[in-house]
Amino acid sequence: MGLLKKYYIFMGLGLLSIPLVFIAINSFILLCILFIEKVMGYPIGLNFKSSGLTIIFYILFFLILITLVMIASRYIYKIVNRLNLLNKKLLDIAYSDQLPNKLDLPSHINDEIDEVGQSINVLIDRLRYRELEIIENKKQEQHYINQLAHDINTPLTALNLELYQLGFQYQINDNDIELSYEKINYISKLIQALPDKDDISKFYTFNHQIDIQECINKTLNKWHYLLHSKHIISVLNVEHDNIYWIGDQLWYERLFDNIISNVYKHSKSSRITISLNEEYITIQDNGIGFNNKSTQSKGLTIIKNICDRFSLSLNIESDSNGTLISIKKTSK
Repeated sequence: MGLLKKYYIFMGLGLLSIPLVFIAINSFILLCILFIEKVMGYPIGLNFKSSGLTIIFYILFFLILITLVMIASRYIYKIVNRLNLLNKKLLDIAYSDQLPNKLDLPSHINDEIDEVGQSINVLIDRLRYRELEIIENKKQEQHYINQLAHDINTPLTALNLELYQLGFQYQINDNDIELSYEKINYISKLIQALPDKDDISKFYTFNHQIDIQECINKTLNKWHYLLHSKHIISVLNVEHDNIYWIGDQLWYERLFDNIISNVYKHSKSSRITISLNEEYITIQDNGIGFNNKSTQSKGLTIIKNICDRFSLSLNIESDSNGTLISIKKTSK
């Protein structure tokens, strides 16, 4: 039911209640007087009827009206609280570094405020999708840089050989072309200095206790929109709350990002089941599996590198019924 319709019904009942309350109080007082005089045989004086009953009537009348006003105020207070919640969520989206969790709304839409809440949830899903898209674009950009570096290094190597051949052919002293060699080597070193974002060994990590359940939930929330678009259900089974592993938050998120990415892109799965306890994590899908050659893919290589960096034991089992990835803590 819409808020406008609720407002009309509420105002109509409010206006209708005034004469009804008036009639009800009069009838109640009249019945009380008849009961006292006729049944109990106690006569009520005229003065009390004209003044005392009027006072009692107004007291009861205004008490009931005040009760109705308090009920109306309570209703308005609830509406204001719901609007404040929506406003806080929008401010979190606008100014927070991380996307907030979605609003907990009823399964069916009750009024316009719930419709706005549903729209905000769609906005959060869309922003998470855009975040994933940006991450994917960055990966493509890095892949292009790597290819470009290779394409530049190839002619530089050839140029070094050509300089050597020219020097030998025309009997040019090595000292005369040494500067050219230095410039070529300098350009080659610049190309090699381009950071490879997929190589964790070139990054510093700051290891501390990570809430691993929160980390997994954050990843699932980021992928919710895309998983939902492919009708992939995600289930997280946690043995108990407050499970902490030692590592770097950023790289744990990237670990789970790559695992979910592989499931989303290649598995043709309809369900992902993640189980978590103090010692291990298992991620299982019911997809088509992959062959041994696929285990050399870039995504799985990143997963292996991250596990190696944080002393995690990685085991991958895959067949036509799906893939099971097990990650277990080990001691160095």
